[in-house]
Amino acid sequence: MRKSLRRFYPSLAASLFLCLLAGCGGPPDYRNMTEVAKAALITKLRKEAEEHFAHVILDPSDLDELKKYVDCHRETTRIAPGSCPRCYLNYGVAMTRLGRYYETLLAAAENELQKTTVPAEKAALAAHAARYRKEMRDAWDLSNRQFEVYFRGGEAVDPRYYFWVYTQCLALGDYRRAREYLDGYLANMDFPSPEDRQAAEAVRAQLQEQIERQDEEEIRRELEEDQDAAPARRTERGKAEPAN
Repeated sequence: MRKSLRRFYPSLAASLFLCLLAGCGGPPDYRNMTEVAKAALITKLRKEAEEHFAHVILDPSDLDELKKYVDCHRETTRIAPGSCPRCYLNYGVAMTRLGRYYETLLAAAENELQKTTVPAEKAALAAHAARYRKEMRDAWDLSNRQFEVYFRGGEAVDPRYYFWVYTQCLALGDYRRAREYLDGYLANMDFPSPEDRQAAEAVRAQLQEQIERQDEEEIRRELEEDQDAAPARRTERGKAEPAN
């Protein structure tokens, strides 16, 4: 089957892939491609992604290769947006790995920030840390969105992916979504022992407490803001009332 695909679609797949890498004239339009041609191109991109990631394994600091790996999986979701759930899974995993790269840089910057007392160095490190934190959060947020598409794609889902997204939602401070995916994990995971399930349910109970504390803090903050705004509203009403 692979030989026949290479025989019938070599020039089309190669030209589209070269155009993708060179960025010629905007994103390619895949709508007129046959499903067979799309499958061949997705296979090619996945192989390219594996090669780029092999370089990352050898050198985890190689951001250029990591981004190429991410880009290959991103492109597969554009080729078959409605018929390739696994493309979204792979893209989600790739974005997680990109987020972890920035998480490592963030930890290093924060560590150096604690050591230095030079104002200029502290300012520079703080700026780097802020950028790394944003890149990390953006990557994990985009990863979560790809996983959400994958979960809706109709494939059988390994429950551990629910836990994967739970951890990212937790890191982003989105406790309600974290609870949603933790519930999916609990509902679908075949735990090795009752003790393992009890441990997971204990985590769920702790998460629920966090959500309740978050709700209480939000209510308290809203009340304080309302109290702070009350004098200004009374002043405005007084100005609006007609003089006797």
